[in-house]
Amino acid sequence: MIAGAIENEIKAFDASLSKLRIEIGSAWAVFIDGKVQAAFPDFDKAADFAVRELGDRDYIIRHTNEHTAHIPFIAIDA
Repeated sequence: MIAGAIENEIKAFDASLSKLRIEIGSAWAVFIDGKVQAAFPDFDKAADFAVRELGDRDYIIRHTNEHTAHIPFIAIDA
């Protein structure tokens, strides 16, 4: 189930957020399998990396200093 996988990634990201802020600072993190795969200064570069390197795997892109919760964007190809 896609929603469950994404939910697990969000929980893992939130649990590691304090450590990530120390390790990568303020950045857009591409998070998959419970860990950061890469971090970028802007969202577009993070998204380009994720699409190019991770394809259709379940991942999230989150900012380490973002404070406002929002609904994650999920793209589904038809």
